Amino acid sequence: MQVSTKEIALKFGLELVGPDKIVFGFSVPENQQDNTVLWTKQLSIFSEIFTGVLVAPKEFKGKEKDHVTYLYCDKSPRLIFARILNTFFQHLIYDDLKNNVEYYRQDPNVRIADNCFIAENVKIGEGTIIYPNTTIFSGTIIGRNCQINANCSISTIGLGFEYDGDEIVKFPQLGGVIIGDDVEIGPNSTIRRGALGNTIIKNGCKIGSLSNIGHNTEIGEQCILTTQCVVGGSSILGNKVFMGINAITRNKIRIGNNVNIGMGSVITKDIPDNVVVYGNPAKVIRTNEP
Repeated sequence: MQVSTKEIALKFGLELVGPDKIVFGFSVPENQQDNTVLWTKQLSIFSEIFTGVLVAPKEFKGKEKDHVTYLYCDKSPRLIFARILNTFFQHLIYDDLKNNVEYYRQDPNVRIADNCFIAENVKIGEGTIIYPNTTIFSGTIIGRNCQINANCSISTIGLGFEYDGDEIVKFPQLGGVIIGDDVEIGPNSTIRRGALGNTIIKNGCKIGSLSNIGHNTEIGEQCILTTQCVVGGSSILGNKVFMGINAITRNKIRIGNNVNIGMGSVITKDIPDNVVVYGNPAKVIRTNEP
């Protein structure tokens, strides 16, 4: 489906600045494309957009660039962006209702147990084992020699919502999950798909049981997340991060390399490299030698 920016502006009461464009889909600031719609509420990101159709707050007017069409709004740009996708681009949302597990079982280099659900548009590396009752949704890439234990849910739709008065609007979850090589996911754990980009778990990570990895999170190489860990959406963990039992991070947290997080800790602020943190809220208690 395609839609013009004039039609979008009229539908949602937006102010159109720049040439009328035909929109075919969406993109993100990190991978901007023409004829796609993006959004931002941050002036720093606004200034870095050089193509496409941008939904932005009206207070940013006067800072336009050539080759960009602007849709200015009074409400939350994220809300308007969600409404645009929900109205015009429902066809881009994955169809995760058909089980294609028998197709993946044809690969002799992959072992898949009974009672698994694997949607289309999934890639599984050789040597990977998937244990019973696991669900893997579309947009998932799993590397080599991984172990996905029983009752896991990979690329699950996350909790993405925006308030519009008394109405709660679902923010489309259109991204995926990329899992590197030699990764182990413990039983009953959930890896949420990216809202627009991808949730990324890099090589050698070990994630324990009953853990939840939020959307658009990036977990560095050789991290160990023990049981019942929660990583808030859009967080970034460096390499060799250890999270003790029941450790939690707020969303959009940045954690450096070689960090130990004590059990039960609640991370509310960014953490530098090479430290041990503990508590609620967590505080640096000593250095952690590399």
